[in-house]
Amino acid sequence: MSGSDGGVLPSAATSIGAKTYRRLSDKPRAGALVNEHWEEMTRFLDERPDQTALELLVEFQARYPAQYRFQQLHTLQQGVKTWRQQAVQRLIHQVTSNIPGEATGNKLT
Repeated sequence: MSGSDGGVLPSAATSIGAKTYRRLSDKPRAGALVNEHWEEMTRFLDERPDQTALELLVEFQARYPAQYRFQQLHTLQQGVKTWRQQAVQRLIHQVTSNIPGEATGNKLT
């Protein structure tokens, strides 16, 4: 690419190298802590699918004091959102596999 004056744009000459920084803290990230208890959290969601991520966070703050903080709410919201999408797909699959003719590919019209 070239600029309006015929020269090379500065962005064309810039290359992005390897990351040269490191995290300042060795504490585990929010996602790692959520992953540690994710199976237990999904059991809670299976029992009460309408439970919000905030309610789940409060429950796990009570179960594991000083391990979960409100700063992890966004991470948990993303996990609950993904779980709900997968739950919908499981339900759709379950319903369509129980319809006569759908499992064999024969559609009744």
